[in-house]
Amino acid sequence: MIEKEYGKHTEHNHNFYCKTVLRKNYFTETNCVNCLLPINGDRDLVIGTDNGIYLVNQWPIDENIGPQLIIDTVGVTQIDILEEHRLFMILSNGTLSSYPIEVLNASGDQDLVSCEPQKVQDYVDFFKIGISVGRHLVCSVNTSESSTEIRVFQPTDIFNRNGMRLALDSMGDGNTLNLFKVFHIPVECWSVHFLRSTLGIGCTKGFKIINLHTADIYPLLDPADKSLDFVSQNENLKPFHIEKMDNGRFLLCYNGFSMFVNRNGWLAHPDWKISWKGTPKSFSVSYPYILAFGLDLVEFWHIKTGKLLDTIVGHNIRMLHSRPGQTFYAFEDDGGEDAVASLTFSAASGPS
Repeated sequence: MIEKEYGKHTEHNHNFYCKTVLRKNYFTETNCVNCLLPINGDRDLVIGTDNGIYLVNQWPIDENIGPQLIIDTVGVTQIDILEEHRLFMILSNGTLSSYPIEVLNASGDQDLVSCEPQKVQDYVDFFKIGISVGRHLVCSVNTSESSTEIRVFQPTDIFNRNGMRLALDSMGDGNTLNLFKVFHIPVECWSVHFLRSTLGIGCTKGFKIINLHTADIYPLLDPADKSLDFVSQNENLKPFHIEKMDNGRFLLCYNGFSMFVNRNGWLAHPDWKISWKGTPKSFSVSYPYILAFGLDLVEFWHIKTGKLLDTIVGHNIRMLHSRPGQTFYAFEDDGGEDAVASLTFSAASGPS
């Protein structure tokens, strides 16, 4: 392992990934980092914290320049962007709101005045943005131990034929998101995943599929496959992540293990299974690698071989954002402050 110091950047180079500590000494134990988005060609990071949303330059000319507060709010737990519709989505203190994307580059008070938020929904535990049935959709989830409400919104067309943003008062009811579907499910829900024409959810009854056209709900795993009884009979399992792979396969990640099923819900590759070393709740895939994030451990596994390649031990670890080839996460350093790190992968140089 090679370690290099570049100001506030610390790089750890491995044979298949590079860990870079991007920012530290800014976010204290009273202002924890909860979410992150790279923007502007990765030049900047939008970071959501307990006390607001900040804009951070990844490669500042002056290392003494700290994060810029761009939205003063509390309890920010999620942020995301609807790029095609120029919307910046925020979940703050249980309220889901949308901003014009220009708020991320507002240069002064006058710019901020034109970037007022629009409330979408209160009492939201988490939300997810994706594409299904050929539409860009936003799912909001309000869940409890006994029931879940999933609201599916569709963005409004907010531009005229010349590509200019319409004023809210010229957009009919003025909503940036219109309600598309509502589903009520008598279980607690932990995750939502967009598939081609359906929604996949992870809940207390396992992975379920919701048909967006008919509202039918059915299990992802086929009960006729008796080789999957070890899943249905384990009441301690929590289904957290669905990753669509090639050839119609799905990589399913539970809190205890990961496995493959085919498009019919039958076990694929019976001899392949990853049993986690820790108790992860978040997962990211940069093929051929899968990462599992627990509170004190990051695990690196090779999907083809099912072998454990590496681990990172830390404190209060949180996965922030993932995309092919790169994952961002936060951890608490020895001084009790939050640091943000990036894991960048090179599939071409990875182990086989």
